[in-house]
Amino acid sequence: MSYIPRSISVGDIIPTNNCGDIRIVEYKNAKHITVEFLNTGSLKVVKASSIKAGKVEDNMKPTFMGVGCIGEGNHPTRINGKVTREYSAWSNMIRRVYGNHPKYASYKDCTIHPLWLNFSTFCDTLPQLIGYAEWKSNEKECALDKDVLFIGNKEYGPFTCMFVDAALNSLESNIRRWRKEHADKVEGEAK
Repeated sequence: MSYIPRSISVGDIIPTNNCGDIRIVEYKNAKHITVEFLNTGSLKVVKASSIKAGKVEDNMKPTFMGVGCIGEGNHPTRINGKVTREYSAWSNMIRRVYGNHPKYASYKDCTIHPLWLNFSTFCDTLPQLIGYAEWKSNEKECALDKDVLFIGNKEYGPFTCMFVDAALNSLESNIRRWRKEHADKVEGEAK
């Protein structure tokens, strides 16, 4: 680890253990220091002891699969050790789009709206989605879907997605896959 000054002054650039360098933006007292992460530009208020230990974490750093960040907000990823439904929906969406597993091959041309790469923003926008109330209440099993509102849509985002009945979503997905696999037979019969 690089040299950390005994005293901390506005303008100082100091390394962290895992989140790159920070710049001291404002110093009120040892328990209220505003820092800027040079890699992401995000701001955070921290204690001098955290700076000196190098333990200042950047919630805007894309730590999930190299593209997703937790962001700023009051949205836990776990409650009592159990992954939240919101985090599960967010992380599964990112895995489908950016994962290399063969079972995600049908998502290779898909993208995620930049707002939704931030978990906190994802959570903030969920209530505006069609089907959110049913998903949240656990009334029925629902799935986050990108292409029911706009057929053929390839982007997951706050303006294109909705929650749909999981069984119907699976059926619709299977029909699309079957049509793709048997396109030559279906087209041949139509002639």
